[in-house]
Amino acid sequence: MIGPNNSGKTNFIRALSFCADMMTNQEKLIGDSAFLSQVYRNGSGDIYNKYSNDADQTISMKWNIVLDDKTDLDYEFAFHTGKQMQDFFITREKLNDHFKPKSKAKCVPYFTCHEKLGEGYITNAVNGGEEKEQIPFTIPQNDSVLRQFDRIRLENKMIYEYSEKQSGIIQQLQEYFKKYRGPFGPLFNFETVKWFIRFTMNSYTP
Repeated sequence: MIGPNNSGKTNFIRALSFCADMMTNQEKLIGDSAFLSQVYRNGSGDIYNKYSNDADQTISMKWNIVLDDKTDLDYEFAFHTGKQMQDFFITREKLNDHFKPKSKAKCVPYFTCHEKLGEGYITNAVNGGEEKEQIPFTIPQNDSVLRQFDRIRLENKMIYEYSEKQSGIIQQLQEYFKKYRGPFGPLFNFETVKWFIRFTMNSYTP
């Protein structure tokens, strides 16, 4: 990743690490919430923009993740911020097939959650174009569906019967994000980055 100062490189890494650490957190949680634990760890004051005039400050992330030749996904995660920890809560989490404007294949919306407080739904379709039914479930507002999906399946018989594909994809996503845990994850090789910067600077001639 290459770019000038203040172009957003560090923010990109922090956003990816935020999601990865939230989904794979094995440490003691704040309020039984991996999301709030990451807010605390990253500093709520650093996340909240105290200079903004917008009272409704929401941070939205959307990742296009290619897991393999057949699995191309869009994952969305958004949360509200504020001056106090109680002002932080998840406002949207969504997983579906990656939308390709020129493709004739229809996207599968795997789940949508947190748009209504404590509510979400999955769809029972597993292939684009299938008739799909929205199966509702309840969920604590301050944790990711990806962390709670096993519990959701066990508590809802219909979801358990129709979510085998979703469960497999979520497991793949969890493994994907594990590689980006913290700034020293295996795909954040800063020694390589430092070597590249040194090489670039040494090779530069005005």
